[in-house]
Formats: sequence, C-alpha cells, structure tokens
Amino acid sequence: MRILVGITGASGALYATNFIKHASRLGHEIHVIPSSTGIFILKHELGIDVDELKKYCKTLYSNDDLTAPPSSGTSGYEAMVIVPCTLSTMCKVSQGIGDNLICRAATVMLKEQRKLVLVVRDTPLSTVHIRCMLGLAEAGAVVLPASPAFYHKPHNINDLADYISAKIFDALGIKHDIGIHWEG
Repeated sequence: MRILVGITGASGALYATNFIKHASRLGHEIHVIPSSTGIFILKHELGIDVDELKKYCKTLYSNDDLTAPPSSGTSGYEAMVIVPCTLSTMCKVSQGIGDNLICRAATVMLKEQRKLVLVVRDTPLSTVHIRCMLGLAEAGAVVLPASPAFYHKPHNINDLADYISAKIFDALGIKHDIGIHWEG
C-alpha cells in the first residue's frame, strides 16, 4: 500500500518512527511529510535527524511545498496517517483548511474518500476539539487517540508504541504481526 505519513509537532515522535519502521518492514511504500515542529520534536525526543527516516521511506516532502504530488487526488496515495497529530492540525483538516502540505494532503484524502487516520496525542480536549473529531469521523476519517493499552503487559516504551502502530494498521485494514490483540 502507498501510505503518506504526516509528522506534526505534537509530542510522541516515537509513534511516528515506530509506525514508519513497521510499515516499511511489512513492505509498504512510505512517503513522509514532516512539519518544521515535527522535525524539531524528532530531534528533541529521539535525538534523530529527519534525514534518518529516508532509509524507511521513498520520499521526504517539505511541508511548505504545496505543489508536491500529495496536494492532488491524482497522486495515488491509498492512505494517510498523521502521527502524531496536533490538535491544531486536526482542527484545520476538519474545516478543510489546506495551508500546508500535511493539511492539504489530508483534505485531499477526505475529498477522494481514501483512508485517513489522525493519531491525536494531546490532552485534555476542549469542546472545540471534540466537535472537530466528530466532523472528521462523519467525513470518514479515523481519529485514533494515542492511548496505549496495558493488557498486553508492555515491558518498555517501544511496546507501547507498537500497540499504537498495531491500532493504526488495524484502522487501515492492513494485516500485521504486532502481537497486541486481546486473547482473554
């Protein structure tokens, strides 16, 4: 599957890198759009430069380049994941505001009725945020709060990130081998 991944400036860069690595390992074609704050958070939280993602993705787009292929429905992306997704980005997408490549690509996914998953990390939520979430869900997007479970007895922070990656794959209808499913 051709998957577009937006990385915004919410805390939780590990969720992005974990998903990208798993998706690449599973044979999916990954294209990444990091925001400038997303790039900062990758460095601040994980100590990595955004260029390190190039070994897992086919293309690394500038969030300022509104002429890039993801700006058009003809680009052929089958799915988009924004991980982590700031509340600001979520609200812009819910209102159809495409003032940067991440938001523009997400509004294109909605317009084209393709899969869009927003992994919202911020908390708490205001009434405004909840209304935006409702609008996105009604438009066909999946709002997936980064709220990992603990029934799979995680041993470290990567296990928690694996859980979120598995939930993203589930939302996209992609089979995976991340063992997080409840077995009773």
